[in-house]
Amino acid sequence: MESTLESSAKTGFFHPRLLRFTFLAAVILWCAIPMSPSTVDSDFWGHVKYGQDTLKHGIAETATYTFTAQGHRWINHEHLSEIIFASGSNLLGVESLLLLKCLLGCIVLLLIVYRALKQQVNSVIIALVCLIVSINLSFYWGLRPHLFSFFYFALLIAWTDCCFQGWTNRWNLPWPAPTEQPNRLRYTNRLAGLWLCPFLLWIWANTHGGFLAGLAVYLVILGSRAIEYGFRGEELRVSVIAYLGSLMIVGGLATILNPYGTELHRWLFEALRVPRPEILEWHPPDLFTPAAVKLWVLLALITLGLIFSRLPRDFTQLLVLALVLSQGIQHQRHLPFVVLLFGFWLPPHLQSVGERLRMSLTGQSASPQNTFSTPTRTTICLLLMLICTFLAVQLGRRLQKVEVAREQFPVSAIQFMANEGLTGKLVVSGRWAQYTISVLGARKPSDSGIKVAFDGRFRTCYPQEAVDRHFDFFVGNGDFQKRYRSPQSPPADPTQILRWQEPDLVLLNRRQQHSVAVMQQVHSEWVLLYQDELAQLWGRASEFDEIQSTRFLPKSRRHISSDTQTGVVPWPAAPRLQLSFELAQNRK
Repeated sequence: MESTLESSAKTGFFHPRLLRFTFLAAVILWCAIPMSPSTVDSDFWGHVKYGQDTLKHGIAETATYTFTAQGHRWINHEHLSEIIFASGSNLLGVESLLLLKCLLGCIVLLLIVYRALKQQVNSVIIALVCLIVSINLSFYWGLRPHLFSFFYFALLIAWTDCCFQGWTNRWNLPWPAPTEQPNRLRYTNRLAGLWLCPFLLWIWANTHGGFLAGLAVYLVILGSRAIEYGFRGEELRVSVIAYLGSLMIVGGLATILNPYGTELHRWLFEALRVPRPEILEWHPPDLFTPAAVKLWVLLALITLGLIFSRLPRDFTQLLVLALVLSQGIQHQRHLPFVVLLFGFWLPPHLQSVGERLRMSLTGQSASPQNTFSTPTRTTICLLLMLICTFLAVQLGRRLQKVEVAREQFPVSAIQFMANEGLTGKLVVSGRWAQYTISVLGARKPSDSGIKVAFDGRFRTCYPQEAVDRHFDFFVGNGDFQKRYRSPQSPPADPTQILRWQEPDLVLLNRRQQHSVAVMQQVHSEWVLLYQDELAQLWGRASEFDEIQSTRFLPKSRRHISSDTQTGVVPWPAAPRLQLSFELAQNRK
């Protein structure tokens, strides 16, 4: 492949550079497809809704759309990303956010390709690396604020590598003793570009709490480079080390420029100390499932590249990679950072391993230089252009709409609630809460609509007692791998949330067997108003089953079935308010 792309005669319109360009373009387009899923994250509704509220009312200081955390402080570490989501949805439609997500993914891939080309990595290795990166990022590259953390991290690595050009990809420490005269590190004007990093960290701190990971990597990179310059610096060692130290201080101070100041950092550190086993992404990756094959391939390539490469290792890169990898093994939500480091730092080492393998198999240190006739080169280039066109069409289809799967979200149950005008205090599965908030929610206590007991904002705005009571009901008092309960919390009681501040309604997923069983235990106090294959909606019997109640709902208007929930609807899957005249009359 490399000989085809780079070694043909440089004649005719289809120059070898154009051939290589079309090949890499096809690779990027192919990789953009798995990084552009059109499915929706359960918290996306909330991010758009909260962003719209911020644009209209400013950043909320206390929790909204809830009856269990009224007046509780809300540390919204994602306010800028939510403003971006809301602005895109309001001005250009939600499809524009799919396009934004795709563009950010393509930029990351282009940065990886550009760096690899600067290091003279061949096209086959570049294609392999992009393939591994895209497949491993696919699950995490969704419409959620985490997306910006991964993108900013890629920018941080790409930019610091550019600024430290001449320092990277070499061993800059005096031990072990070098076998030849080591090169000296020099201060260059490129280091002035590092002043853009504090600006990036400032934006990052207002976009997503993952800025702490970026800040930590930034400090490690500059700190270890300062150590290297102390040993190998050519001149002005004290000044250069002081310069890098000042950049570290300014970078940390830049993250304080947010609506909460240092309170954001204090809250994040405290939140990170509290386990959250209820969230799958905070679990270690499961390495023994079919889905883990792509991760094993990634780890194998990292190991092969670092052990068998003949190129010098970079102390700073090894240190950062070890720290990030240790976090990725503990919490799978950090694996994308490992994937990005692999994409930027491993290609030259993988090429070195490939050259060693070729040497051992063929006895040749380089691939044979074959030339192709102009017709052959033209045919290959045209074929690649056709492939690019096909891939672009397939990618465009994935960017046309955001889909909501009926088998995953209670679209029909929400429609029933809207048709019946059901409002009040709702206990709802955390995965469905922000969907409910978006289409039926009441922002303030005085507003008419639905207020939830708990939602995906988790501890950013909910006290621990609300968290404990929610999971006591939906999950149960499981072991430490499934649940965390505060030592100060009272003994687990799965029915407590049904009494706490007297909720009116309960919307649950029938697949969450624990909550279904709890409702069966208290069926004398609650009545089933709606049921399909996926969801159950319960109402307090004293409100909905007593004929003298103003909220009485006769059996003729209840819907109890096992209707199959299939197909998709466009986001936001808002209910259609089509009320019959008779139903409207009954409400009067």
